[in-house]
Amino acid sequence: MLSHNHKVDSTDYGIVGSIQINGEEIEGFDPDVFSYNIEMPTGTAELPKVTATPVDSRTFINITPLGDIPGSAQVEAISCDSSITQVYNIYFSFLTSLNYENTDYSFQVYPNPAKDKITIQLNNEWEEHCTFILTDSCGKVLINRDMKKTLNNIEFEVSGFSKGLYSCNVILKDRCLTKKIIVW
Repeated sequence: MLSHNHKVDSTDYGIVGSIQINGEEIEGFDPDVFSYNIEMPTGTAELPKVTATPVDSRTFINITPLGDIPGSAQVEAISCDSSITQVYNIYFSFLTSLNYENTDYSFQVYPNPAKDKITIQLNNEWEEHCTFILTDSCGKVLINRDMKKTLNNIEFEVSGFSKGLYSCNVILKDRCLTKKIIVW
């Protein structure tokens, strides 16, 4: 999901023709929009690569790569005569609205609110492996564990976590089930 934030009519023409993420152009790129939000699937481990294509091959492009998700990358473009400088910020976060509930697959998280431990209970007989991912309210992955299909319950220690709201995600091949918990 992509949203544009900050539009400025800076020049009659842009010096950046496009910005790409992993080789794919940002949909709807506008040289006068300097801020983009990109949501990555929860659990994305490989950092996306940001590249840019200048309008003029003599334009200098400097890219500050993404260090972590959530985080940002920056594209700085300077025209060949140094008369124009454009800085684009690309903010990356984890997709938080992916929630495909299916009656064949469900899970419970208890206790909620939690203080020391949480238990994940898979309610039905699962026919495949899944991954459990616990993220904080900023989307930072705190727990990322494979769960074998033979386990119906698994416990996780949360006593060292800050008080707050967390997302519990069970990810299968073609769906993600999400529950919110509070740690206090």
